[in-house]
Amino acid sequence: MQNILKHVIVLLIVVLILGGIFYIMNYTSLLSASRLHVETVEMETAELQQGPIRNLELLNAIRFDTGYIDHPVYDSLHDMRVPLRKPELSREDPFAEL
Repeated sequence: MQNILKHVIVLLIVVLILGGIFYIMNYTSLLSASRLHVETVEMETAELQQGPIRNLELLNAIRFDTGYIDHPVYDSLHDMRVPLRKPELSREDPFAEL
């Protein structure tokens, strides 16, 4: 009986050791994968933070030449818009009975 008990205990110890090794091997691979994911997210975040700043710098670089306002040709322009007429309605209530 004691001989069987010793074998069971040794077998449990071996299984626990092998299970621990398997767990550590998988855990470290998951840990390295999560580190890679964190680095990727950090790089993407840095790029996204630089995008609006880059766009604002491009907008600030735009300069408008307002010298044409003082030009005589610009002063000679007139508003020639034609006002739109109001459309004639054939009926007050288009959904009313005929």
